[in-house]
Parts: sequence; structure tokens; C-alpha cells
Amino acid sequence: MPSSLDELKILAKAEQILSRLRPYFQREGTTLSVKDCKDGVINILVEGACVGCSLSGQDLPGVRDALKEIPGVKDVLLSDSHGLPVL
Repeated sequence: MPSSLDELKILAKAEQILSRLRPYFQREGTTLSVKDCKDGVINILVEGACVGCSLSGQDLPGVRDALKEIPGVKDVLLSDSHGLPVL
């Protein structure tokens, strides 16, 4: 649960950005979900084809970079359902 109004704004903007990117990843069998935001760090859940794929290093940095453009975001972590980093 976000702890501040700023984090709620960050989450809303992150969801807006992901909604534009999701169709491209879904075509390849990957789901991207916003898990949470705490202290300016957005946690993104990556499930499906990108997990363990050697090409994820080409696609997922773009997601991270787009989310880092949100004011107040310090970092973006992409992880699988076990909490392990995808990048």
C-alpha cells in the first residue's frame, strides 16, 4: 500500500505508461504489473515469456527507462513472481 499521495500519483502514472506498453509484451506472452511503490522505488512484476529469456535484456530496459521518467521515481525494479530480478 502506498504511504503517501506522491506514491499514489507515481502508481497512477506507472499504470498509465504500462497500459500503453502491455499490448506489445502480451503478444509475446509476457504480463507486466505494478506491484507497489515505496520511497520512490517502483516494483514491477514480470510474468511469462520474458522471465529467463535472453532477449529480455533488450526489451525490458525500455520499460524501466519509461518508468524512471516519472517525477519522484528513484528506481524501478523488475522481478518475477518469486521476487527474483528479471534484469
